Amino acid sequence: MDSRELESVRGLPLTWFDALAQLRMAPAQRLTMGQQALPIHLEHVKRHFAAYIEDGEAAAIESALVRMANAVRRESGL
Repeated sequence: MDSRELESVRGLPLTWFDALAQLRMAPAQRLTMGQQALPIHLEHVKRHFAAYIEDGEAAAIESALVRMANAVRRESGL
């Protein structure tokens, strides 16, 4: 089954399947964010995004991101 078929038949993108597979294969079927990708992700965000935000801009950016996240949640029914 290729990634398009997996998503079409099961509604599951290959990346989600991989995350579930990693959890299934982990001891006691559990992984923490620290064991997976969180440190790498946070470093990436810091290096490519946060490093360019000046102190006076942070509140405005946070407000915009919160509005976007809330809109996505409403639209997706979360």
